[in-house]
Amino acid sequence: MPSLVLLTGTMAEASLPELLSAGAAGGFDSLAIRPSHYQQARAEGLSDADLRALMQQHGVGVSEVDALLQWPEGPAARDAADAEIDAHIEACLALGADTILAVTLSPTLHSVEAAVEGLAHACDRVAPHGLRVALEFFPFCAISTLEIAWQIVSDADRSNGGLALDSWHWFRTGAEEKTLRALPADKIYGVQISDAPAQAGDDLMVEAMQHRLLPGEGDIDLVHFLSMLQEMGVETPIATEVQNETLLSLPPEQSARAQGDALRALCARAAKNHKSPGDP
Repeated sequence: MPSLVLLTGTMAEASLPELLSAGAAGGFDSLAIRPSHYQQARAEGLSDADLRALMQQHGVGVSEVDALLQWPEGPAARDAADAEIDAHIEACLALGADTILAVTLSPTLHSVEAAVEGLAHACDRVAPHGLRVALEFFPFCAISTLEIAWQIVSDADRSNGGLALDSWHWFRTGAEEKTLRALPADKIYGVQISDAPAQAGDDLMVEAMQHRLLPGEGDIDLVHFLSMLQEMGVETPIATEVQNETLLSLPPEQSARAQGDALRALCARAAKNHKSPGDP
């Protein structure tokens, strides 16, 4: 079973202590949090040592902090980007995370060249701390496909720059396997799992933020998706990214249990389906 990560966008406005408790209830190994979760905990009087003690108590770590938003503008937004990067570094170092997510919510890029420079700069800034940057594409934003995201990562050419791969985003951009299978396995830093109906909604952003489905409830062949990644040699934590109104309305621990149960069942099916080279 791979390491399982609870993405906290599915937990509405829960605090970091509440998220750690939820992660434990759901059987997750770690969380992906926002810098604001860390900042809020510190503002409420919890020290770094207190937070590490809570992590140890619950048996749940923090593996990712997200997300960088200012980076695609390149030098034009350098001060804002650096302040944002520094906040992510601070949370990572305090809590032991090794990965920072980078995205854009803008419908257009200033230029691909600026985005490449911005990602390279982010990678260079976090590298002395042993951190890496994972770029995620959204079908409703400027970096809308795996091809575009990989072009930026490849052109940035940093050893600590890679991709985060979301099953919902991949499915809604055509679930094209050739490009995915051509990627270096070690450049996929994280995999996020949710399900979806075959027919897309009228507004992809609304669907992504409010109407995703638990693994097994939709039409994405998630067993094939994970089996394909295993065949490629991808070794990375697997996260849930199931943002929907029902889960958001539940208490964090109940939501985490539902997500953890569904994710473990999927991983078990994928492991049973996958055959290593040499297997009969």
